[in-house]
Amino acid sequence: MTVHFSELEDKFWIRDGEGVLWFESSLDAKDALNQIKVRDVVNSEVEQIAAYFRKAGLTQIAASIEARDYKKG
Repeated sequence: MTVHFSELEDKFWIRDGEGVLWFESSLDAKDALNQIKVRDVVNSEVEQIAAYFRKAGLTQIAASIEARDYKKG
């Protein structure tokens, strides 16, 4: 993932998987890009942790982790 500049729009943009996000400054675009990267890493870790519990036969815990129940407390 990289930050791009559109001369036509005179704005910076990044692609987030769902579409294109536009920004007035490169710093805002870079910040959003970093947030997307962190989100993707966290989601990957959650998937791996849930898979570990599911493999151990703890499917209810795996489902709870995938549902992000730990955030609801």
